Amino acid sequence: MRLTLGVVVAAALVLLVAVAAGGFYYTSSSQTCGTCHEMQTMYVSWQNSAHGSVACMACHSDPGIVGQVRAKIEGAKRLLSHFRGKFDIVRADVGNHICLECHADFKDNDKRVALADHPLIESFPVHQRHEELNLACTSCHARMVHGSLYKSVPVVAERCTACHEERGVLNPHGTLTKLLPRAPGLRRPATVR
Repeated sequence: MRLTLGVVVAAALVLLVAVAAGGFYYTSSSQTCGTCHEMQTMYVSWQNSAHGSVACMACHSDPGIVGQVRAKIEGAKRLLSHFRGKFDIVRADVGNHICLECHADFKDNDKRVALADHPLIESFPVHQRHEELNLACTSCHARMVHGSLYKSVPVVAERCTACHEERGVLNPHGTLTKLLPRAPGLRRPATVR
């Protein structure tokens, strides 16, 4: 009798571990994210972005097994909210440490900065200057992945000028002056030398 009970308990534990591992694997798949109604727009925009080959969990969980478990717990909470009839807008904060997992060489991109909506190609240490201010990568690159259903939305000059004007930041090296269109009522920032 003891042998039978031991075998049953061992088999139950093996089955439990297998189900947990299978569930962990299944919920780590980006395709799983696309099965939720609330995530459809985010899923389609991700598929069509420059990050479409990067798994959702790579950006939406902290590194390591502990980060993944925390992300799974948050996902389970959202699932419970869904079944309780509480549909909230899905938002996620992606910290710089997540971006730097893949983009550790971001300072190398400072050699030539080109904005999508302007012909200016400027040699300026833009990433280094913004890093000094402890700004989030998503301050400028927020719409890179989930900005449009059809393509990535790069940084555009309007975002730069709007942010700089909002913060009252003077214009280093005259770069923003070159970017700003001459529109009525639009104040050109002062150039600092």
